[in-house]
Amino acid sequence: MAFPGDEDGPDNFFWAMPGRDVFLGTVNRYIAGFFLSISMTFASLPALGQGRAHLSLGLNGGYAGLDSLNYIVDQFNEENPDYAKLLPGFHVPVGIYASAGGNFKRLLLELSFTMRTQNARARSEADLAGNEQQIQLRYNAHTVEIGTGYYIVDGDYTQVALGASLDFGQTRLLARRGAGTLQAASLPWGRMTDELNFAGSIFIQVMFTLRANPQIGLYFRPYYQFGFVRNDFGQVNRFLRPDNWGDDSFIILQRPSNVGLKTGVFIGS
Repeated sequence: MAFPGDEDGPDNFFWAMPGRDVFLGTVNRYIAGFFLSISMTFASLPALGQGRAHLSLGLNGGYAGLDSLNYIVDQFNEENPDYAKLLPGFHVPVGIYASAGGNFKRLLLELSFTMRTQNARARSEADLAGNEQQIQLRYNAHTVEIGTGYYIVDGDYTQVALGASLDFGQTRLLARRGAGTLQAASLPWGRMTDELNFAGSIFIQVMFTLRANPQIGLYFRPYYQFGFVRNDFGQVNRFLRPDNWGDDSFIILQRPSNVGLKTGVFIGS
């Protein structure tokens, strides 16, 4: 089974871009500074009489449709049936989120940072000398989301908003291989995928106030995120299957869409 891809196409522009690492580092620093600035702005709005603000922190989890990456994992497992531990699939990455937002006459404005990660490990059977090979993978995706919406319920103790956001971030797949757990853990991670992400999300945001002054409550946000660009996992295919990767396309593309839930606590005015 092969996945079509165009090495020179727009989906792989950032993958082959000269100076990509410096560019990504600069983008991440600007994103962090922008997030801090917006958070401070939202926090100051109640004092200016411009609306109600909230800050939220919690956990994020969901189902990621990483079919192309899981195809590579499945091929590796089929080609190594003698391994004592096979690679698990990448389906439910989890992580944390932080958000700063405001309610301006039922208009929701919010800036969020979301991180999702999942680890996977495979281990071969030990040989007669007791040696074994271990492979470790780490999937990481983070996004900064600029969202807006409308509060269809805007009560003193319950607020419900429907909204959408534009999401900017990065997808990274790291890998390493060593003779056993200790050696593998001591080796540096190799970057198989390190690309920019651009996506859009739709969501329902629900906030239950448990205490009025200061305002403290529970925050729930189910969402669906659709990736506008595709990421290339071809290099991890070549890493895991050095003898058989040629059966597939050199570039294996994946659109990083997922459905998930953010749940946590918030403080507000």
